[in-house]
Amino acid sequence: MFSNNGLSITPNVNLVKNIGFGDLAENCKDAKDKFANLKTQKMDFPISHPESISVDEKADYFVSMNNFKFTKFKYILIKLGLFNISQALYRKIKK
Repeated sequence: MFSNNGLSITPNVNLVKNIGFGDLAENCKDAKDKFANLKTQKMDFPISHPESISVDEKADYFVSMNNFKFTKFKYILIKLGLFNISQALYRKIKK
């Protein structure tokens, strides 16, 4: 999404209960992972919509570093629109 200048909507509370952590899981083996036991919360209604839509750079950076485990270098390449180019160059050089 970052690579394509996309936007997403993120609620202020956790709405998802992850039940697939553990040894039998396909991807999420660590039941002690910080995302394994997040408490769900109810959203407040009516929903309050923002007056404008904009990128939250601090939130992007936080999610990139903490959820996706990006390096600072990868984050910068993506934000500059250079990550896909760098990947293609790397694959060509590697051949």
